[in-house]
Amino acid sequence: MPDPTRQVLGLALAASLAACATGRVAPLEPDRDYITSAELAHSDAASLYEAIRHLRPLFLHTRGPSSVLNSTAMGPAVIVDHTLLGGIQALTDIPLKDVQAIRYLAAWDATTRHGSGYANGVIEVTTWTGRRRVAPN
Repeated sequence: MPDPTRQVLGLALAASLAACATGRVAPLEPDRDYITSAELAHSDAASLYEAIRHLRPLFLHTRGPSSVLNSTAMGPAVIVDHTLLGGIQALTDIPLKDVQAIRYLAAWDATTRHGSGYANGVIEVTTWTGRRRVAPN
């Protein structure tokens, strides 16, 4: 009589090999804190702000501390090529075609990379000129 443990392992191995033989690859989910230039190109947005609002709306929401006494919550800061531009309204002035990538940094990551004062996080924008690369045609 064959060993039951060996039979179970054999069946598990056969099932896993059969699953791999289908050739199907699961589609990659977009990174929730990163937007690529390819995603921006397919967004059909008129401005960088609209593209972010459409692709990753949570980038624009305040995640910092708030209170009943101070209800004027500020959004994340916008940093373009390592230069602070200001708040979310700065996204409307950045040409969409110039953007290579966008990354959202939560408060703790923003503090680590850029220092204190970013309780609502940071939207980092990297332009093609900031990376010293030529934009694709």
